[in-house]
Amino acid sequence: MAATNIDKQQWSVILGHDLLNPITHAAPAAASADQSSLTSLLLSGEYSQVLKSSVAATLFGTDLPDTADQVASLSSTLDLSNYLTQQAKSYVAAASSSTSTSAVQDIQSVGIATLFAFIQAGWTGPNVGFQPTDLLPALLRSTEASSSLKKKALDTLSVGGETAYHLTPHIVFLHMARVLLVDLGRNEEFKTLKQKIEPDQEAVVAKTTPWWAMRTLFLQQRILDGPTGELQEQMLTLADEQEAILNKEVEAENGSLEAIDKKEALTRLWIEKGLIMHWYTEDTKAYSDFQKAQETSGFRFKVTGALGKRTKFQQFDTSQLVVVAESSREMASSRPSAYTSQAGSGPKNLTHNDDTVLEKIQFSELTEEDRARLGDLELDPSKEIKDLHPIDHALLLAFCLNIKNTNPAHGLTVEQMFPFVTRVLETPNNWTVYTMALLLRSRLESDKSRTVERGALQLQALVDQTRIEDETSTTRERMDHFFSVMLPSKWEMEKELAEQYMALGVIRSALDIFERLELWEDVIACHQFLSQPEKAKALCKELLEKNPKNAKLYCILGMQLEDFEVAVEAFTKVVSLDQNNGEAWNNLAAIHMHNKNNFDAQHALRQALKEKRESWKIWSNYMYCSLDIGDFTEAIRGMGQVVELRWKSKKEDQGHEDIVNVAALDRIVQGVTRDLKDLYSRSVAFQAQRVEELLLGITNRITTDPKIWKICGSFYFSQKNYPECLECHLKAYRAVIHNPKIETDQAEFEKAVDAAVEMVDWYRNLGPLTFKDTEGKDQLVAKDWAYRSKQMIKSLMARTRDTWEEVDAFEKLKDTMESLKSEK
Repeated sequence: MAATNIDKQQWSVILGHDLLNPITHAAPAAASADQSSLTSLLLSGEYSQVLKSSVAATLFGTDLPDTADQVASLSSTLDLSNYLTQQAKSYVAAASSSTSTSAVQDIQSVGIATLFAFIQAGWTGPNVGFQPTDLLPALLRSTEASSSLKKKALDTLSVGGETAYHLTPHIVFLHMARVLLVDLGRNEEFKTLKQKIEPDQEAVVAKTTPWWAMRTLFLQQRILDGPTGELQEQMLTLADEQEAILNKEVEAENGSLEAIDKKEALTRLWIEKGLIMHWYTEDTKAYSDFQKAQETSGFRFKVTGALGKRTKFQQFDTSQLVVVAESSREMASSRPSAYTSQAGSGPKNLTHNDDTVLEKIQFSELTEEDRARLGDLELDPSKEIKDLHPIDHALLLAFCLNIKNTNPAHGLTVEQMFPFVTRVLETPNNWTVYTMALLLRSRLESDKSRTVERGALQLQALVDQTRIEDETSTTRERMDHFFSVMLPSKWEMEKELAEQYMALGVIRSALDIFERLELWEDVIACHQFLSQPEKAKALCKELLEKNPKNAKLYCILGMQLEDFEVAVEAFTKVVSLDQNNGEAWNNLAAIHMHNKNNFDAQHALRQALKEKRESWKIWSNYMYCSLDIGDFTEAIRGMGQVVELRWKSKKEDQGHEDIVNVAALDRIVQGVTRDLKDLYSRSVAFQAQRVEELLLGITNRITTDPKIWKICGSFYFSQKNYPECLECHLKAYRAVIHNPKIETDQAEFEKAVDAAVEMVDWYRNLGPLTFKDTEGKDQLVAKDWAYRSKQMIKSLMARTRDTWEEVDAFEKLKDTMESLKSEK
């Protein structure tokens, strides 16, 4: 086979359309007997036919007798990795460079088919119809052998302490794909053999090898309990390799790819890399990758406002957020048949039929002013909306995900995300992308009373559609653009549905789903909601007998045991399973703080704040933790947030101490006044302006706490702002003497006396000093400081003489007044 044909076949499978038949670029029909190339079968979605082909049968040893050495070895060791590696070596060694097929390409095609079969089983549906072990020798097809191979695959695919979901359907397919698409490329013997027998073909096939390896590893990551740095590093390395290969293709003048194909391939790669970064919460990097994809595609969009009506009874148009967008002319006109739905209308889009809210916003005609604001994106939301290329739809959803990842969980984020999802739903042209958009809409509607029911029913419909083969889509269309969106697996979607049922109070329906998925921790939670604590406790103990090291089960039974080592393990497991669990992150941080591990505690609290940004308790913990490690920048920010949030929810009987922790405020100010060093060995004095802003924010709300005013005075004294320092101490004194108990409670009277004497000292020390006024002239801080002091003491003596004249504290006032007589 000519290298050029192999080259085009490699890119055809990546792009999802046949580059060898550029006339229509439509999806190929199902392969007939004379159209038997593996590439054609892959492009038509006939993955089972690839896996049942003579090539696959030879590679998997389907027809090998039970007595064959390699079969006996596989049966005893269950080492599928070694078995497939040896089979692949034998297959390539038996090939001849003069034949009409490429052994290297055959192996890759079979590997891709196993990957697609795994995706079909776990993500897109419909059911595959056979077991992975049906491809192996007969000795490995028994129920016992199949179960053992599945357990082996679960162990093999676990990475860095993160285990694979134990009910992952057809996980052996992923194990096969991992061997054929990833591990073989790292096997030195196999690489040498390929280069020796098929040097030209191997070099061509290698152009897409990193891409398929990256896709395989990402699917492996997505079935694990939590993220692993090991897989992330490998995927990013592969992405860089693939980018370098594609850049060479772009620069090549006589390559196999046309300009539009190069553009689409690069766009897909940037999106996929961005989704990987999104998975690992590398928000900034993900956004950068999505931007590169947008620039490559030539896709343009803008989030803007347009007048329209959202409800049926709305009399006047109001401003509504809308996304206006258009694909580049090159992308839009290149091959429309390649992305027009080939069968039916796609996933079922449920209407909510509300008596008030419109199905979609009714936009009014754009004015000239509106058009000027949109610039050259002359799209009118009230007119017919142009179709977009599916890759641009995927880009909109990617940017939508990035909004979610980089904003706190509050209403504004929902309002920002809705226009992105709506724009995709308006022009559906791909099953997978459309499904993802419906799923995102379901999530966004789950918190609104008028749409929560439609959201749950829509999610149920999306779950159901993966189980059957219907007329709305072909298997091939379901797979197209799968890697360009973050579509959840079947079990993740079912779990999400159960969680929505929980939120709606439909606990028993949720319980049924959790039991089927064997998510025992959630089953226990359902029993607790149903007021069945004994069932929950019994199930917990039963599961612990089977798995005594399950940290989350211990967590459910109670942290009251104060076994903090187990607690760390428990909550680490919780957040690895659910990275959006803000309370779990906060609990993990609290344990780290108890163990004096404040650096890890601060990291955990940052994660918690991503999901619980309105929680003053988490901000408070973050403030304390930052103080303990010397991160004054974050401590100042934390205290500001605590004050803001606590003041908003302030009750009439709530004291100042509930809003401001004076001790923590004092520590922050001391960082400036004592010129301490922060976490990064910088002088905290550089934070003086931010500290002053914090103090102003507090004293604008709280004016009667003498401790706070004294702290303010200390700050201004360190800044040599003596007039402001004196004013703060005067306000501290006034806060004390405004206490009506001074005249009836001796202890309160004595406090007032001490405050008065201290204030006299401040007058005496600061009053004679000079400062520069706004015109630059020297002025005395308090020219009449002696008079003010005398009047202050005289007033307090007159107020308290009848009650306290005979006590020692009153004598202290007399002595102070006597000392002031000589002052002028």
